[in-house]
Amino acid sequence: MPKNTYHPGNSFVSKEGLNISINHPDNPKNEEDLMSFEVFKLEEVE
Repeated sequence: MPKNTYHPGNSFVSKEGLNISINHPDNPKNEEDLMSFEVFKLEEVE
């Protein structure tokens, strides 16, 4: 994971995949008025 991008303590699993917050205080994309997440697709490992 890139440094100062994600806030892994604020995450959850949905039908779409693993949602991890991108609201790290040092992330330039962080908007304090919004909760933003990036979705990581979960795939079965063979």
